[in-house]
Amino acid sequence: MLLLFFCNFEITCRFIFQPQLLRAMRKLYFMLNLLFVFSKIYSQTACLYRPNQDNPSWIDPTHWVCLSPAAQCAADIPKYPVANDDVISPGYNILVNIVSRTVNNITMTAGNFFPAKLTVQGGATLTCNNLTINSHATSSQEASLIIYGNGTTVQVNGNLTFNKPATNSSTSILGLFMASLATETPTLNVNGNLVFNHLNGALGSGGTDNDSIEFDVAGTSTVNVEGTTTFVNELGYTRINIFSNAKVNFKGGASFTRQNTTGSLQIILEDNAELNIGTNITPANATFTNGGTAGAGRDVIIDIEGNAKMNVYGNMNVTHTGGDDVIISVNPNSSLGTKGRLVTSGNLTINSSLSADDIKISALQDSSYIGVGGKFSFTSNTPNTRLEITLDKGGKIKCSDFNVTQIQGNGVLITTNNTPATPIPKIEVADTFEISTINSSFFTTIDLNRGELIADKGIFSLNNGSSLRLFIDGSSHAQFTSDVYAIRNGGDSVVIEVGQNPTGSTAQLSVGGNLFLDNNVITSNRWVFLKGYQNSTTTVTGNIELKAEAADQTRVQLENNAVLRMGGSFKRPNAFGYFAMYDNSTLELIGTSPQYIIGDDTTGNGTDFNNYKRVVINNTSSTVPQVVLTSDATIESRLVFNNGVIGSTPGKRIILIDNAQAGSGTVTTFNNNDGGKPNSFVIGTMRKIGDDTFIFPVGDTSGGNLIWAPIGIISPSGTSTFDAEYRYQRPANYNNLSSGLAHISGREYWNLDRTSGSASAQVRLFWKNAERSMIDDITSSDLRIARYNGTTWQQHSGTILPGSTIGPGGNGAITTSSALSTFSPFTFGSNSFSVNPLLTDILDFRVERKNEYVIILYQLSPNSRATHIKIQKSYNGTDWLNITERNLLLSHFEDFEPNSAYYRLALCESSCSYSTAKWIYGTIPTIKVSKVDNEILVEGISPKSELQLFDVSGKMVAQTTSEENHHIFKKQLVEGMYILKVVSLNGTVQSIKFKW
Repeated sequence: MLLLFFCNFEITCRFIFQPQLLRAMRKLYFMLNLLFVFSKIYSQTACLYRPNQDNPSWIDPTHWVCLSPAAQCAADIPKYPVANDDVISPGYNILVNIVSRTVNNITMTAGNFFPAKLTVQGGATLTCNNLTINSHATSSQEASLIIYGNGTTVQVNGNLTFNKPATNSSTSILGLFMASLATETPTLNVNGNLVFNHLNGALGSGGTDNDSIEFDVAGTSTVNVEGTTTFVNELGYTRINIFSNAKVNFKGGASFTRQNTTGSLQIILEDNAELNIGTNITPANATFTNGGTAGAGRDVIIDIEGNAKMNVYGNMNVTHTGGDDVIISVNPNSSLGTKGRLVTSGNLTINSSLSADDIKISALQDSSYIGVGGKFSFTSNTPNTRLEITLDKGGKIKCSDFNVTQIQGNGVLITTNNTPATPIPKIEVADTFEISTINSSFFTTIDLNRGELIADKGIFSLNNGSSLRLFIDGSSHAQFTSDVYAIRNGGDSVVIEVGQNPTGSTAQLSVGGNLFLDNNVITSNRWVFLKGYQNSTTTVTGNIELKAEAADQTRVQLENNAVLRMGGSFKRPNAFGYFAMYDNSTLELIGTSPQYIIGDDTTGNGTDFNNYKRVVINNTSSTVPQVVLTSDATIESRLVFNNGVIGSTPGKRIILIDNAQAGSGTVTTFNNNDGGKPNSFVIGTMRKIGDDTFIFPVGDTSGGNLIWAPIGIISPSGTSTFDAEYRYQRPANYNNLSSGLAHISGREYWNLDRTSGSASAQVRLFWKNAERSMIDDITSSDLRIARYNGTTWQQHSGTILPGSTIGPGGNGAITTSSALSTFSPFTFGSNSFSVNPLLTDILDFRVERKNEYVIILYQLSPNSRATHIKIQKSYNGTDWLNITERNLLLSHFEDFEPNSAYYRLALCESSCSYSTAKWIYGTIPTIKVSKVDNEILVEGISPKSELQLFDVSGKMVAQTTSEENHHIFKKQLVEGMYILKVVSLNGTVQSIKFKW
């Protein structure tokens, strides 16, 4: 009895002592128990006999034949006969040794003063049909099967049954004990069912455990049960200890019932041990029931240590209706191996009701693993139950679906902790990760601290009770490939927090679809909340929907350098919900289709508001504009242009407050002097408030092309409000010029208005394409800034910004030499007609080749002041010949001597000398057809040209489109004449005849 105290002591203190100590205690208990068992074998032994075949009478024992070791069958040792190949024994210890025996059925029943034990040892093989071992009807006597020694085998062709009758209220043990040494290899095969039926009992004095089911398999033992396995215990402990390298196979499924007023159910697998329930060919279920009276120490414990494995080929069902905790732990002992496994091919279902207590699941060592081939499901319907899932040091849970439904309970706590940083603990769900709290008396919390949660869809639903919270801290990453729902239908708040812990500089939340924040009831100080902290990153590929029934109920809030990367838009179906940014937080728009930004106005949504600290435009949609405003939107720190343009109109403007800046780059490598990028700026009105030098990143579109053209206010004298926009079109009253201006730009201008305040400032105009703006002189002081005063265009001298360039790809800026106190439309101007033509008059100029001649087409502005034009051509591009000088009534000219490839046109007012004329150039490339390696090479064509090849009969023999300025026809031609027809992208048609 004293020895069995160790087991009770371990269960009581397993969570107080270190795992190594507990393991040592458990080993000590096992070895002492074996010594206790074996000492009873040799001190209280009975021998097994059968009648002599020549004299089958049982009357004369002198004719009996001993089946047990002869040396142990002394005259004073009880002798139990085999009758009709059946063994019916009132108990004691029956040994089968050395010589293998085969009998029919064996039934052993303990006596009032002695146990019922069957021991098979020494390499013997015992074969029988059914084997039944019973404890005594009333007294405290053990019923057990003991198998040890290398090669020892017990083969039960039918059922193996251990019984404690319901009439017995005393303490007694039902036990299976295999192997006494780690090197022993005994085997137990049961072709039928294995049953432990412990129907009654009582605890020993002092709380020690004398009343239990003991299933101890050590060494490299093997247990195979083809039928079903059943453990039923109505009082006391059930201990299933699989040690060392032992292997147990419950192929037909197994059920474990703890229906006790005290005691626990334990399944303990030590390093390299293996327990298989069902087979991969014939799946079967594992069922665990924890019932009886509630109380401490009345647990169901599944403890998988080291490299041990528990495989359930089917569903694993846990029903928790009483007692204390249900504890499932993988690798709690760091001194052993680190690759423990609990794997089910079906569902893992845990149902808790009535007076049950906590459910605790843990994977605590590197590579420890809980794998569920189907759905992980937990349902609680009791006020006392709390679900705790703990992963650490690479522990992992993987399943197809994860569902926690708390109808009522004491909260849910799912935690991942990781030290050192790798490998990280992980929850991996193929489909939906769902937490649904109907009513909870305590917080429901998923706390990822240096861990990872991966799922397709996330659902976090609160109907009543305490808050439901998802915390993503440290280096954790919660990743959902589709939608995430945070829903509040009652109770406290639903909160998703990313990076709140100060160590959370790399915490991430990724949502591959939409994020729905739904608050469906009105309760003061109860929210649905997404919060980003501490350099964390939240990425939502789709929309973020803020749904609430009243103001201040649904929020998105960023603090402390947090980043929100959003591919969709903010949606507010009920006009409530706000977005707030603090400190140096960032919103990055990463959509591939147009996105909407909700503005500052609070019309219809009470006190809800939206403010923006740092905004990065990084939208790659082909639709312009890529970002659309629903109302005025205010930027408080930085507006960074990377990809995509913003559409801004009066009432729906981008507004930057005092000290806020706009430019390109990133929030850390920010350039506020460039005014955006060629593919990223503001189309429409943009507002700046304050006294800062500021470059407005504005532009326009024309014919589907983006035109980038910033304007700047330099060194304002005070705080004022300026609105700016760029228009790629002819300015109003374009011919009303003040004295000294020869002309102004005929295709672009800026509106720059001071809408409040009285500050003066210098004005800076940018050209981002010198050819488009027709600026070709920045050294002669000819270029001017022209301002419209409401009647005429006036000139302002300016300073060219250092580094400015002209020619193809040239860009630069000019700044007024002095500050201006009045503002109005601005554009480029020129003091002479011969330089900086600014493309005022020529709207179109094309040169096209026909079959026998070249045609020059041109179109002039109806407001042009030119009186005539001059056209020249060149054979070499250097030496030019006049071919015509004509009035403006004609719109084209034909050259019937098209030997040259270069043409140019100039506008003239009164005179047009070579030195003063401003020429517009056009080129017609010469098409050449030649043979290269028996293939047709066509050169001198425009990219995207259509090529059609005809023979002399007019039959088309080849057709293609060239991507470059040359093309090779990989086609064999017979000798003869051919015609090549070239249709350029602008419609020019040229025909070339050649001989092959």
